[in-house]
Amino acid sequence: HHSSGMEGWLVKAPTSQGARRTTAVFSAKKSRRRFFVLEKNLLRYFESSEQTEEPKGGLELGPQSRIEPCARENCFLVIPFPDSKKELYLTAADSKTAMDWICALRRACSAVMHKESAPRRDRLSKDAQL
Repeated sequence: HHSSGMEGWLVKAPTSQGARRTTAVFSAKKSRRRFFVLEKNLLRYFESSEQTEEPKGGLELGPQSRIEPCARENCFLVIPFPDSKKELYLTAADSKTAMDWICALRRACSAVMHKESAPRRDRLSKDAQL
């Protein structure tokens, strides 16, 4: 893995409100296997691991994002901000993979906080320092 990111296959369940109820019934038919790529604080997903096509979707993570393990095995919920209707309900192949993703996503959320307090290096041109 590169330090700031992670990638791999996860199953994305088609749910928004339902995910919050632990008894939610998920339609296996609508669940889609997607190749997820976490880069810094951007989580995007693709139909294939080649990532040649446009991402099917994505979320930006920040200090207000919540990553929560769900009642179902190897499942977790990614909520980009409070009251968001765009949360992702994801299922990993096994519990270790699920934990790895939860840790990586949580790190991505908190990394943003530290980044914002540091001066933006890319914005500072040479003449800005005079």
